[in-house]
Amino acid sequence: FSPDGKHLLTGGGDLTVRRWDLDAGTGKEVAKFDGPVHSLAWSPKGGLAVAAVGEGKMYADGRGAVLFDPDTGIEKRVLRAGIVREVW
Repeated sequence: FSPDGKHLLTGGGDLTVRRWDLDAGTGKEVAKFDGPVHSLAWSPKGGLAVAAVGEGKMYADGRGAVLFDPDTGIEKRVLRAGIVREVW
């Protein structure tokens, strides 16, 4: 939910993020990624959102987080998950 409680972001296996206007009951696609969207969160001030995205060529090991504008879907930064290896 957005910080003001008026909007909701949803995402999933269809690779898209939708922004819903809860008063109007309408939604629109705001972003599309190259992997399924596993989770979403809105920043406290509402100007940014983050999507946890898996599987795709952008992410070395199939996982990453994408910071984006929840109004336009414009990507601001991609945080790639590193490959975790055990060190003995």
